Amino acid sequence: MTEPPSDTAGPIRVVLAEDNLIVREGVRRLLELDDEVEVVASCGDLDSLLAAVEARRPDVVLTDIRMPPDASDEGIRAALRLRETHPGLGVVVLSQYADPGYAVALLANGSDRRAYLLK
Repeated sequence: MTEPPSDTAGPIRVVLAEDNLIVREGVRRLLELDDEVEVVASCGDLDSLLAAVEARRPDVVLTDIRMPPDASDEGIRAALRLRETHPGLGVVVLSQYADPGYAVALLANGSDRRAYLLK
């Protein structure tokens, strides 16, 4: 007989990265409405995102695709780096760009614990 899942595991710990303050705060507030989600850090650029992952050890990163410093593909670069440094970490990349190249780059090394979501 198998044990039912435990409810004592705690909430899903999320680091949120979005350079637009209004969007970042809106998403943060929406996530905080769910008792099963805890936003442990909220940041606006790639360096802050990577530092928050190291300091806060989240379960999931929810990141914009384009942020400072270059406003190009920081979310994709973060996901690729985190696959190597934190392979168990889930990464959801938010984008307003329906460019298949971004999704292909994100999923090139596999889709496990990776998602691409249009805003």
